[in-house]
Amino acid sequence: MESKKRFKKRTINEYRQVKDSVYRKPEQPPKFNKYFRFFEEAKSLCRSNGNDHELGGAIRRAIQRHNESEQQRENRTPRKG
Repeated sequence: MESKKRFKKRTINEYRQVKDSVYRKPEQPPKFNKYFRFFEEAKSLCRSNGNDHELGGAIRRAIQRHNESEQQRENRTPRKG
């Protein structure tokens, strides 16, 4: 004797709650991360500068540029809340 499965009737709410696929935001590659870019710039400064005195000045200038760009970015984007 064959058994026949009877499917339960679904309500509209049950159909709404079913998700066939879920969207996932792709992770941002590290090369677009602001800290990764700054770290790469610092590494290149270490390779290009001969002594510690010049290196310190170059890194201070890089930090200043980084801070200025962050301030400009904060001023451009309106805050929600």
